[in-house]
Amino acid sequence: MRRSVLLFPSSAILLLAGLAAAQTTPPATGPDATIRTTSTEVLLDVAVTDKHGKNVKNLKQGDVEVYEDGVKQAVTSFRLAGRDSQTQQPEAAAGTAAGTSQTPRPLRAVNLICIVFHNIDPIARKNATQAVREFLKDGLPAGAYVGMFLLSDRLTPIMAFTADRDKANQAAEQAFNLTPLSFTNASVGMLTANPNMYTITTVMTGGGGPGTTVTSTGTVTGGEISNTVFAGADVSNGAGANALRGDEVGASRDFANLTGGRAEDAINNLIKALGTLPGRKTILMLTQGLLTTGDPDALHNMLTKAIANGITFYPVDITGLTETSTVQAANLTLGSVAKTSATQSSSSNAGGSTKTAGTSSGGATTTTTQPNMEAMKQQSQQGDTMMQGVRASNTQASLRALAEGTGGFMIANSQDYAKPFSKILDNVAAHYEVSYRPTEDKYDGRLRKVEVKLLGHADAHAESRTSYFAMPDLKGSAPLQPFEVMGLRVLGATPPPHGFDFHTVAFHFQNEGANSHGMLYFEVPGQTLSAAPGANQTHEVHPSLMALVKDSAGQVVDKYSYDQTYRLADDKWKAALAAPVVYTHPLSLPAGHYTVETAVIDREAERASTNVTQFDNPEMRGLGMSSLMAIQSVENADKLDAADPMQFQGKVLVPMLSKTAHEGTPYLLYFTVYPEPSNSEKPVAQVEVSADGKVLIPAAALKLTAEGGVLRGLMRGPAVAGNLQAKVTVSQGNLPPVTQTLDYTVVK
Repeated sequence: MRRSVLLFPSSAILLLAGLAAAQTTPPATGPDATIRTTSTEVLLDVAVTDKHGKNVKNLKQGDVEVYEDGVKQAVTSFRLAGRDSQTQQPEAAAGTAAGTSQTPRPLRAVNLICIVFHNIDPIARKNATQAVREFLKDGLPAGAYVGMFLLSDRLTPIMAFTADRDKANQAAEQAFNLTPLSFTNASVGMLTANPNMYTITTVMTGGGGPGTTVTSTGTVTGGEISNTVFAGADVSNGAGANALRGDEVGASRDFANLTGGRAEDAINNLIKALGTLPGRKTILMLTQGLLTTGDPDALHNMLTKAIANGITFYPVDITGLTETSTVQAANLTLGSVAKTSATQSSSSNAGGSTKTAGTSSGGATTTTTQPNMEAMKQQSQQGDTMMQGVRASNTQASLRALAEGTGGFMIANSQDYAKPFSKILDNVAAHYEVSYRPTEDKYDGRLRKVEVKLLGHADAHAESRTSYFAMPDLKGSAPLQPFEVMGLRVLGATPPPHGFDFHTVAFHFQNEGANSHGMLYFEVPGQTLSAAPGANQTHEVHPSLMALVKDSAGQVVDKYSYDQTYRLADDKWKAALAAPVVYTHPLSLPAGHYTVETAVIDREAERASTNVTQFDNPEMRGLGMSSLMAIQSVENADKLDAADPMQFQGKVLVPMLSKTAHEGTPYLLYFTVYPEPSNSEKPVAQVEVSADGKVLIPAAALKLTAEGGVLRGLMRGPAVAGNLQAKVTVSQGNLPPVTQTLDYTVVK
């Protein structure tokens, strides 16, 4: 729970300090212990793919070895599993004891399904949304999470990974707010034409001697467009129209190279971004085509990076079923440009010029086409333009290469997605389930590294959880949340980070059956937290807290975590952060010595800090007493709770966790007493306070107030500078007395 601290004036502390009364009531019985001892077996999901990214489904148990922190583990069972989890019966390992009771610890395969919208124009958005709904209709494999992205020059997330289908469907509806226009659809007309060829014809009259005249004419060819590509269209092939199209396609050739390079950069950025995530990544890429540079080396490098990062592409051309496929368009374009190329080549020699000579009786007249370097340059670019036109017409070719090169397949020329989508989910869910019992039986919350090795399959790659946090089976414990994982990683860092100061203190109270009831307090100074501008004239503060309670053997016996974004008004956030943020967590533990490891992460500033504190949980027999604590402030109780030992007279007592008070600032000394019910005598408390070894307040009796079934002691502490020690001794008849001390400092 979180409790915001509201400071009260000193008169409230003085009022509480003046209360004195007595009452005895037997203590209430508390809950059961939170510690449970179990023998844990790890269930490890292992996905195996070959060098082409395709699933391998013929492994035997002897083909797999599992190592944890470098130590080989004995595999207890092995099977091939899928969406129905009934693909194969478990192959039990030899030596498993019959009747052994184990608690399974599933380390499910990390399967991330990334829905990526790419190159989709407004008309096709409806098809893309329907395709996502169809994909999500039958649900996701167990342990799979789906995220949603827009891909242009960079990968833009639009939905965090989730297993919630409804949330994913809603995100798909809003996916296209920032979608750019498609280059391919905007310029398809130009990319099916041919480039201009400008030929200069020079005519010399006079045989080259005196009186010879020279005239030159320029001829533009190219820009022709195949009417068969646009059936029934009235397309002009006049000189002016051809010249205009030729100029446009020349510019488009250069622009297409830039666009193809950008597209390849975008895919590489996608692979780089998603490659940092754990597990297998399945990319459902909804697109209207992909135009690349066609460089085979660039494609090979792209596929190699994708496979190395566990990424499989499944492109979906959401254009649907068309009368003329992109392959047909590419073939028609290829024929058209080839024919034009042949026509242009017949009028040129290998050097790029044509010569013609003639003679008449009236004089010599020679007509010669001089070599033209510009024409030669244009002809050298013709092959590039031809291939660019073909690739631009077949925008599915790059998608098919991307899919088949990473172990996936392309879905195109159809809007019947049920079967291919089902096959994708089958591929995602296919894995081996490997069980082993860790040789290390201490669960200390630390990260354990897991490695799977394949024997006799050099070309295969095993993908599994590479690590897990060794957490015990705590009563009522839920799976680790993402912010808890961050906290555990911070706690396991070497050296532990210390970005700011905060306090962790444990207080014990009364026995509850076999356990002692206590309370953990965490205090984060508000001034240490960063506030970032938020929406609607607010500032946002986002701390995360993760704490592990360990026994004397280092075993985790309890944990507490909290994550919350607080939105504070622009005109109030500074004042709000002037007070500390306080978290409390109840404890119910057997008597013993304990350690609390705490991590606090300031999410806005991306800073983290840790501390370690120790406390003793005493065993109470007969007369009992709580920790002695200094109270720095009181606040109104949100809800009255008579069983809460920190509530008194309708107020909540806020302890001074830093154990530092300021001279002249009032504070209280507080404790609770739990009488022995079988003794008829009333408990008596004596308090003594010293400063720097000198007695300030001699031992004197303090009246106890009965409230909530216990006795409470409350007095005002001396606000004198120095190192102070308060000592409280409680006795009841002839029972052995109980003593608690508190050391703290009062500064000027």
